[in-house]
Amino acid sequence: MSSENRLFRWSGLVGGAIVSGLLLWMVNDLRIHVRKSVDRVNDDLPRILDKTRDTADTMATLSQDVQQLRALVIGEGTSRDENIIAYETDVLRLIENSAGKIGVKKMLGTGLADPVPAKEWVTRERKAALWDLARSRSKADLLNRIGHSAVTKRTWYIDTGDKEFSTLVDWIKANHPASQELEASDEKK
Repeated sequence: MSSENRLFRWSGLVGGAIVSGLLLWMVNDLRIHVRKSVDRVNDDLPRILDKTRDTADTMATLSQDVQQLRALVIGEGTSRDENIIAYETDVLRLIENSAGKIGVKKMLGTGLADPVPAKEWVTRERKAALWDLARSRSKADLLNRIGHSAVTKRTWYIDTGDKEFSTLVDWIKANHPASQELEASDEKK
């Protein structure tokens, strides 16, 4: 065998040994980092579990508080329609997309007093939506609350420009299939 072949073999062996050594060193370094991370997680895990338990206890207490507030506002053991939140969202979206104006009837004369664009009215109404939901026992009750001013107890009217303005409740019933069968309660906000 020539000296060039031996030199080539030895350099290949040395190069392979160096690469193998580097790979082993990197694997060992990775193993050490994983072990440190696992140790850190094991050290922090009891605190994480304690915080999770505290959070769960706080949420349970908060849920009980919300139920007690609801009972205080609308009465104990009062049943509610299912999907009342989705119903209110859908009705407000319908009003918002109407491109109409909403206001109360003028005391003297005809027309609406200080009509507001429907989008603007819905933006204001969304702020009161949670309060309306908390006090409403049914979709019909909620519809009645949407149709009357919370402050003045006056009836809201909508003018869409295509015909004479009508009460907001009547317009909702005419344009919202889920509202057509609801009986408006006599109880005002």
